[in-house]
Amino acid sequence: MSERQPLAGIRVLDFSTLLPGPLATLLLAEAGAEVIKVERPGRGDEMRSYVPKFGTDSVNFAMLNRG
Repeated sequence: MSERQPLAGIRVLDFSTLLPGPLATLLLAEAGAEVIKVERPGRGDEMRSYVPKFGTDSVNFAMLNRG
């Protein structure tokens, strides 16, 4: 038996940066929402540049934006 996630079918547009917004949208994604991250044109999310790095992106960015 599979349980339906409480936010399945909900779409969220994420215009946030740094820690609070991505953490909130990660929780929404884990509850089943489809999260679409929108970054600043030409700059992206500044958290991508933080160290330590995982490939080309920050470890923090990779963890918080996995949803």
